[in-house]
Amino acid sequence: MGKVLFEEAFCEDKFAETNLLSSPKMEPLDSEEFDARQRFEARTNAYQIKSNILKLVRMFQKKPLQDKLIKEFSFSKTNEITAFSETFNDCRSLW
Repeated sequence: MGKVLFEEAFCEDKFAETNLLSSPKMEPLDSEEFDARQRFEARTNAYQIKSNILKLVRMFQKKPLQDKLIKEFSFSKTNEITAFSETFNDCRSLW
């Protein structure tokens, strides 16, 4: 799993220079903006990202790994609406 996570991080780091050219959105893989070498690198990087994500999803479908993920990255139970409400009440009490 560590190898797949490392490969995914490498591909994500390379994404900005490989798959983005002139806009903040991903350039289509069949774009005329790419030359042959750039097109090959962009396509390879995009397919590697897709492959890594599918592998990670399969790995984290197992219950023990889900539990470990939740334990390591304890996701907060509050959402933006609750946080806004609490901040609003704090501001009201200060006023």
